Amino acid sequence: MKRVLWVTGVVFVLFLVGVIFLLSRNNIIKLPSKVITNNVCPDGWQTYRQDILGIEFCYPPEWGQPKTDPVQNLTKLDGVVDELSKDESNAYNNSVFIGFSNESVTWPSLRFFNDKYKGEYYPNISATQYGPTDNISKLKSSGNICDYRIDFHTSYINTLKEIHKDCSNGIKTSLVENYENFDFIKKELYSYHLDAYAYKKFQNGYFDHLLIKYPFEYLSQNKQKLTSLDQFFNAPKDTNAQDEPMITEAQYRAQKIQFTQFVKSIKIFLPSPVIQKEFKPVTGENQDLTTIRQYYYYLANSQLQPAFDMHSEQLDFTKFQNQYKDVIKAEPRDFVDKGNGQYEFYVDYQENNNEPTVYHVVMEVSGGKIKTIVSEEITTSIISSGKYKAYAKIAGDKSYMVVLDGDKEIIADQGVANYNDDISNMLDVKKFGRPEFSEDSRYLYYEMYGWEWAISYVFDIENSKQVVQVEGSQNHGFTQNQKYFYACSDPGMSSGSGVVVSLPEGKIVYNLLQDSRTEGYGAYGCSYKPGDNFVTFELTNYYAQEGKPVQSDQTIKFSF
Repeated sequence: MKRVLWVTGVVFVLFLVGVIFLLSRNNIIKLPSKVITNNVCPDGWQTYRQDILGIEFCYPPEWGQPKTDPVQNLTKLDGVVDELSKDESNAYNNSVFIGFSNESVTWPSLRFFNDKYKGEYYPNISATQYGPTDNISKLKSSGNICDYRIDFHTSYINTLKEIHKDCSNGIKTSLVENYENFDFIKKELYSYHLDAYAYKKFQNGYFDHLLIKYPFEYLSQNKQKLTSLDQFFNAPKDTNAQDEPMITEAQYRAQKIQFTQFVKSIKIFLPSPVIQKEFKPVTGENQDLTTIRQYYYYLANSQLQPAFDMHSEQLDFTKFQNQYKDVIKAEPRDFVDKGNGQYEFYVDYQENNNEPTVYHVVMEVSGGKIKTIVSEEITTSIISSGKYKAYAKIAGDKSYMVVLDGDKEIIADQGVANYNDDISNMLDVKKFGRPEFSEDSRYLYYEMYGWEWAISYVFDIENSKQVVQVEGSQNHGFTQNQKYFYACSDPGMSSGSGVVVSLPEGKIVYNLLQDSRTEGYGAYGCSYKPGDNFVTFELTNYYAQEGKPVQSDQTIKFSF
């Protein structure tokens, strides 16, 4: 009780003096200028609402944008993690999450789970058979976060136990010891997690429990065994598991105040049922266009039998039903009458729990019946330059990067669109992105992505051929009058890249990796300014080898 009164007094003093800044691990925490009461957002915080889960909360902008996981376009809860839940040790077992986008700061993780969720497992596949590390069933039945406990003592060689806990105002703080026995090297080490937890009961009908976890700090594989929170803050250590400065006690208390504010801001509501809109004919509209719009209305509103009946061609209803059962949006637009009852248009399209996308369609209409002539998914933005347009698409089981010259389609590249079940076709799959025209519209730059690799290309439109192929670039561009193309990327899983290529020959006139001055540098940058007769390469992040001096950043200029 004395600790609770002391913390309450600190909070009161902090808010009396206004806005106080306390250093966090990587950023400065700005304490809200007013305490949240009745779900009021603190000054400067933003509001997030997720209608499918039935939650709204306030959050500080330094956390980044909220995002759901494992599905980022969450539109339907039924079945969303069924496949992932077949493995009880999977992180998404009977659970969906909300996290935040800024990976450089600490933020809370929100786990929404159902009654089938059995708890979190020890992070080692060998320990799965010993069951969960927490008593989630107790929390589900009581609804009181103070009942929640981390405890893992089995015949497995490692253990987890709480060595400190306090619980008040709906927040539980827990310091957990992870004892690790490395018997093969005769060593015992201790890791420590300092976390805060909160619990909310939900009513969305699928994931009706919410466990919120805020990870203050993680001290990895320490030789010293600790027994209290005071020892945790005073133990001889400089950095945590991520080689970052350890959190101080003052920073911990500031973050706990912020986490409490966040939890208090949470609003829970019953998700509204989806209301089906009526189809509305447009006065004076071409009847064929009305037919097309009605067809897509049927698809978007799960009226698959009448949509199927509108097709003039012979189709299999079971396949049709499986293909369109998850459609939630299908809105045709930008109609062009091609003559003879054929119409070209685009469809804004989305299926449950998937990214919105766009389809390019050519459809024939006759007597209220439709026939699809062309249907292809547009997977990038459509860009224009001069008389050309370019974009990536998927048609059937193939993916393409295309250039349009009026009605003429030029295939710049193509490949297999999707991986098969055993991924045996991994070298054939090509996914295209980031199309860009050169200033004079002669060249198209684009990227191709595969299984853990990326390649950048330049396509000569006039001669219909690829003239440049380099390892995926982080920086790239064309020089004045498009006489040269340059690109560079940092070393990572590969050696990186840095080239200057003459056009239209496609000849590499400079290769950064063949320059001895790059040895030891871990990051490559490149740039060009209009009017210059050189490309600049910047070498940074030098890793000194044993016995060699550290080198400063370098600049290399290649003149042409």
